[in-house]
Amino acid sequence: MYTNHSQLPLKYADNQKIWRYMDFEKFESLISNASLFFCRADKFDDKWEGIFPIKMIEKFQLDAQSFPSDDGTTYTGLQWHVQKEARSHLVNCWHANDTESVAMWKIYCGDRPRSIAIQSTIGRLKQSFNANGERIWIGEVEYIDFRRWEPDNRFFNFNTPNTLKTFFFKMGLLYIRE
Repeated sequence: MYTNHSQLPLKYADNQKIWRYMDFEKFESLISNASLFFCRADKFDDKWEGIFPIKMIEKFQLDAQSFPSDDGTTYTGLQWHVQKEARSHLVNCWHANDTESVAMWKIYCGDRPRSIAIQSTIGRLKQSFNANGERIWIGEVEYIDFRRWEPDNRFFNFNTPNTLKTFFFKMGLLYIRE
């Protein structure tokens, strides 16, 4: 079921058009299963998916602090997040735009001739999740430079980082002078 989350504000209204681009086989699966596929965050090609930005790792000493686990293993905060948190979060991505995007066709469908774009709205997506008992959040992706980004939100300045927010970060396409 869609659940509002105070740390994941949406600037878009429920009538905002959203798009999902996929090959025809994935569309057939969606239709035959009558459900969206949510991918585990650790299965994405993007190595930064669900990972803390470098400044957060430093600020919270996530690579130094140790945490015992129920499985008998001791993890650093960073290892815990990568090996446990990223495996337990499932992701389904949509693109908010009033019109189709050639760039999204290329990214998600490439040159596959049998591809499809589904157009819906944020409100209809929220409503579709009411049939599911699992808690589902919708948030906007924030494109950042993982090496330089620092939190400006007070929520990140407490003693523990917001692990959920990391699943809404993407590596921005920035030109960086070293």
